[in-house]
Amino acid sequence: MFKWLFGRSYEKDDARAAHEALLQGALDRMTAASKPAVRLTFTPGAPVPDDPVSSIGGRPSLRSAGDWPMDESGNPMSFLAQLNYADLPPLDGYPTRGLLSFFVKDDDLFGCEFPSKAAKGYRLIWEPEPDGLVRQAQPEMVEGYSPFGLELEKKGAPLRGVLTEGLPTPGSVLAEAIGRNWPKDFPIDLEDAFSERLMEAKPGSLYYGAHPDFTQSDFRHRENALYSEVLLQIGLVTPEEHGWQVMFGDAGEAQFMISPDDLAARAFEKAVWNWDCC
Repeated sequence: MFKWLFGRSYEKDDARAAHEALLQGALDRMTAASKPAVRLTFTPGAPVPDDPVSSIGGRPSLRSAGDWPMDESGNPMSFLAQLNYADLPPLDGYPTRGLLSFFVKDDDLFGCEFPSKAAKGYRLIWEPEPDGLVRQAQPEMVEGYSPFGLELEKKGAPLRGVLTEGLPTPGSVLAEAIGRNWPKDFPIDLEDAFSERLMEAKPGSLYYGAHPDFTQSDFRHRENALYSEVLLQIGLVTPEEHGWQVMFGDAGEAQFMISPDDLAARAFEKAVWNWDCC
């Protein structure tokens, strides 16, 4: 009677139970692949110290104005962020001191070749001893492309970090492999539950460590599979969340990645740069 009235009995049928067991097994695999991360946040309007602290947007800390990175045409690149690891929680495998700064080409694709390698269209500047660095005024940008709102781009904000963890994201290679192997009759609501659980476990909009996030698909196939470590992930930050908007393209996700060996060697010039959007 209950099945006739409500469309199904109170007892789960065997097929539903089997599908839910598959979902739980997939979530268990994701949980086993969880990795620590540092979530990065900022406060709108907070002044940026002249010291080389972790920050996003605004003025980078460099040895001199002449050290501002230029692209292949001699135009200044856009400054995204800098991480002073002495300010941030220790994360296994990552530096505990030193300053890493991120720049990308000032064009509509932010210099990216999806992904970009060998510092083509981007620069990472590593300063093992950041003492003596000075905040440098932004040069006149030729194009003026930026993923930041105007205030954040010009004034910047200090970053703070908190230790957390993150599961592989829905667009990751591992999640994609699981999705390809769902049975043909696997319920859509369980597929959605899988993706929602992974998104709930994402470290945040800005972070490093854990796993990268993608709007479309993971670039780490074949020869790119070695890039497993996230140096910086920048996703959508809405005005409601932080007062300023951060957005690559149409609600995109951007990441700098590196191999474990190159991270251990602090060979940041071997990192890759990638972003995608809806």
